[in-house]
Amino acid sequence: MLATTPSTHKPARSIHPRHPSCPRPQPESRRSDIARRLCVAGSTAHRLLTMLGSRGLVEKKPAIRQAKRRRPTHCSSTGKAIAAFDPALAAARRAAGCPPRTDTTICTASDFEQAPAQVRRTGYATNLGEAIVGSAAVAARALDRSGRACAAVSLVT
Repeated sequence: MLATTPSTHKPARSIHPRHPSCPRPQPESRRSDIARRLCVAGSTAHRLLTMLGSRGLVEKKPAIRQAKRRRPTHCSSTGKAIAAFDPALAAARRAAGCPPRTDTTICTASDFEQAPAQVRRTGYATNLGEAIVGSAAVAARALDRSGRACAAVSLVT
């Protein structure tokens, strides 16, 4: 005969969705919230949600990405870094004009022409309070597979 010791863990129970003790569904729960409520690892919660989703019992809401507010090309380091190597973008900015944002914003087409030329010489663009008073940024271009400037990496203070 086997000796048994009393368990300190609560016994697992199967809860059917219509069972009165089943928690009410949360309309918009993140995977991490579900993992915490079920006391399981995030990967386990993901696997369970994937299985439930395949049966139509849960649905995944598209992720909402928080995008940084865009700044005009003429007063952002990223905009200048890309415009220096994208003539169409630079031409569009000149055509749209360069409205001032701060006292140090580039405001004329001729001043804007100098910024991309400097970026091509140095390899990086700066923004010294041109978009927001008291802020500074430096950016370098990122290239796509064809060698076209498609984005920029920026450090902001």
